[in-house]
Amino acid sequence: MNLHGVRIVAEPAGVEIDAQALASGPVFDVTGANTSLEGLVLRNCPAAAILLRAAHFHLQSSTIESCDVGVDVAENASDVLLNTTGS
Repeated sequence: MNLHGVRIVAEPAGVEIDAQALASGPVFDVTGANTSLEGLVLRNCPAAAILLRAAHFHLQSSTIESCDVGVDVAENASDVLLNTTGS
């Protein structure tokens, strides 16, 4: 946990995560406030690509494809910005 938040930024070409091998659970379980994910491609998630349980979350320039759930937003999440592409 970082009190100032966490920012994960993929290179301009993007980073692809194929979650096909996961048996269950989200690819990212975000519990820390001020988290930002940028430039990611998340594919083939058996559950949620992202489980969001925090405030001040930003997902930008990312793609979520062939996942059971793209972003699962819990009750305690707030101030969420989603800017993605994909299906």
